[in-house]
Amino acid sequence: MNNNVEELLRRIPLYNKYGKDFPQETVTRFQMPEFKLPALQPTRDLLCPWYEECDNITKVCQLHDSSNKKFDQWYKEQYLSKKPPGIVGNTLLSPSRKDNS
Repeated sequence: MNNNVEELLRRIPLYNKYGKDFPQETVTRFQMPEFKLPALQPTRDLLCPWYEECDNITKVCQLHDSSNKKFDQWYKEQYLSKKPPGIVGNTLLSPSRKDNS
């Protein structure tokens, strides 16, 4: 198998892509434009917006949690305060017998 590959490669004519006079001629050097990277910002300046965003998210979460507490307080004052104690306190309400004496 290896011999077949070598024979195939030997049949392919070799050529120089720079032309037949390449070793004597000098190739023109490619001029690449110079580029500059922007200066790096200090780490504190880069992370400051992230810290602010995290603080804002924390505040929104705390506000959301406190709104549930406000609703629970309102529900107790407006609805549960008007119910009989047996329904609110999960105690068994049993009817009392009338004494017909």
